[in-house]
Amino acid sequence: ARRIVLVDRPGSAQTVLVLGSLALVERDPGWFRLLVANQILGGSFAARLMSDLRERKGYTYGIYSRLSPYRSAGVFSIKTQVRTEVGAPALKDILGHLELIRKAPVSAEELKQAKNTLAGRFVRDLETQEGLADAVLHGILHDLPEGHLDTFVQNVQAVGGEDVRRAAREWLRSENLLVTAVGDGAKIAAELAAFSSDPVVRVDENGEDIAVPEAAPAPAPAPVEAKP
Repeated sequence: ARRIVLVDRPGSAQTVLVLGSLALVERDPGWFRLLVANQILGGSFAARLMSDLRERKGYTYGIYSRLSPYRSAGVFSIKTQVRTEVGAPALKDILGHLELIRKAPVSAEELKQAKNTLAGRFVRDLETQEGLADAVLHGILHDLPEGHLDTFVQNVQAVGGEDVRRAAREWLRSENLLVTAVGDGAKIAAELAAFSSDPVVRVDENGEDIAVPEAAPAPAPAPVEAKP
């Protein structure tokens, strides 16, 4: 179930949105499918989220998604900062893009660009001694198979369009997200509630729960006089 935590900062002109969920570990055979799916969604300036929320709608200066590998699990996340008045529309569009990548085919050009970007970035990172040392250390700490550096580009390029949709259907599920919003609670709490399966958890900047007063009961209706 999708949950929302609101960190209340009264008077804030901006709302920071961070969405996240657990994902598979890097040594899982499906890692590269999810890596390419993430790249298409929000892994670069040319990705879908940036093209829509920044270039077309002007909601933000930047929005990216990320797939972070850890030993016990991966973490998928999306981060952005928007004007307070467009916080709810921005969140709606982000969730819409998650649904789109799960359901609609990926174009051949979009797939090619995403894979080439990932492969090129990887090759450039290995061109320096520091980058190579980091990659070797990373592989050891994450129990990656022997030869993983030699097969990375091949594994990325082997991902097809249906692979992307399959990974997105399994791991990029909007209903499993935890959404954290930092902003003016008085202005955004009610709008955010529409996107949460459970009541919005509202905390202050120290993480302490904020008691939200219950709405006053509606006044009793005036008695209706019987007409003769």
